[in-house]
Amino acid sequence: MRTLSLSAKYVGEICALSATAYGDDEDTASLNNPKRNQLYELLSGLSAEQKQELSALTWLGRGDFSEEGEAEFDRALQHARGFNGTDTAEYLIGKPLHTYLPLGLDRLKQFGYVLSE
Repeated sequence: MRTLSLSAKYVGEICALSATAYGDDEDTASLNNPKRNQLYELLSGLSAEQKQELSALTWLGRGDFSEEGEAEFDRALQHARGFNGTDTAEYLIGKPLHTYLPLGLDRLKQFGYVLSE
């Protein structure tokens, strides 16, 4: 079993903030939305490794890399590492993380990964 540096606590907080910042309408995610700003601050505070894992997990939940089998998360993670210099928090905040992350976690568990405590 492989453990990620991303914690279950952070993923839960990110999902909760994403759901309240976006709800069912992405147009509600205006720059002045305090929940969006909280989400941005939380994402910005993650380590580079955690941001890469979160990006890969998001892509997994969105269905990217779905033809890769057990190697799909490793490929997604490798892809995320190629985004050096990109504002990952700004990229991720534009995604419905509250939808993608739970789906990505389900896929991740199938391959023997767990989040840190």
